[in-house]
Amino acid sequence: DRQFQWVVPQQFGFAYVFSEGVAAVQASNRAWTYIDKQGTQLIEPRFELAYSFSDGVAAALIGADYRYVFLDRSLKEIASAPAGVIYVGQFSGGLIPAQLGSVQRLSDGRLYPVGSQNQRGFLDPTGKWAIAPQFAAAANFSEGLAAVQAGDKWGYIRPDGTFAIPSRFDTAEPFEDGLALVSVGGRYAVIQPDGHPIWNG
Repeated sequence: DRQFQWVVPQQFGFAYVFSEGVAAVQASNRAWTYIDKQGTQLIEPRFELAYSFSDGVAAALIGADYRYVFLDRSLKEIASAPAGVIYVGQFSGGLIPAQLGSVQRLSDGRLYPVGSQNQRGFLDPTGKWAIAPQFAAAANFSEGLAAVQAGDKWGYIRPDGTFAIPSRFDTAEPFEDGLALVSVGGRYAVIQPDGHPIWNG
């Protein structure tokens, strides 16, 4: 707490920050669950991985068949990601970045994801593709724009999938407080949402 006293005792293998009143944590059996601010487990630990809530939705991975599901605030499954999705990011602006690929079973029985080139897009909370898989890389939406890599260059798209800023950067960070850090040829710049720089390094 603010007095640096333990409210929830140390007991988890890993824990994300609280978001929308709950936190995703890794329990002693290495499975993930969610707790409230008193440390009470809200469901039995059963996920291979669990993500923080954003926009009232969270993603979690069911390891047995390597399937991502979407949870509402009551922690009920409201949708599943399409078959072949091997990675998701964080919901923001009602969309979540996702990657298509394949899954291979290791000698110890675990499933291991293998990515595919130019197979990242964005899902909505119902598990449908809102922006078809087409990018080499895709970040979470931030302030209405998402950085995506098309070919070997980065740009920014709107929630409808159209480019707000064409792909012309070597690197591109998310927008924060109306500004984003980008680079071209080893030189950095800070740009506005219209793509114009306010500072060049």
